[in-house]
Amino acid sequence: MNSLVLNDRTLRRMVKAGKIGIRPFDEDNVQPSSYDLGLWHEALQNGSKLEVTESGIWIEPHKLILLSSLEYVELPLNIVARIYIRSSLAREGLFPEGQGRVEAGYRGTLTLPVINLGRKPIHLSRNERFATIEFCYLNQSVSSGYTGKYQGSKGPVPSYRTQVSGQ
Repeated sequence: MNSLVLNDRTLRRMVKAGKIGIRPFDEDNVQPSSYDLGLWHEALQNGSKLEVTESGIWIEPHKLILLSSLEYVELPLNIVARIYIRSSLAREGLFPEGQGRVEAGYRGTLTLPVINLGRKPIHLSRNERFATIEFCYLNQSVSSGYTGKYQGSKGPVPSYRTQVSGQ
């Protein structure tokens, strides 16, 4: 069975009713079948924090960086989500490293590892819309929601392996 993607009207209605949490919520970020996510004020590269200043940050070619959404997202037990890099940035060479899946019951900001596969540095500004999230109904609610180590995250979070080993 295929997932049913929420359209703009359904997303607005569910956010207004408190069934899906997106904070802060910006009406201008609502797309026909997704919501654009803004860039948090910090990023992580090689385990080091980088401040995303008012002038932004540059992602050098062939470098991996962890970006985080400005928005704190809360999903109910009958919704999952997928995160994508906005196509305008993908056309410059910015691609996600791995899958951007958000489990039912997740609460927190969203960390997305990205790599610049282009030949030139890519500039991102603080709060810039860098990713988009698509919400999908499940055919029924899950028996229990996400309870993993990233629950309640605020800002970019490295992997557990990186935190433990220091690599």
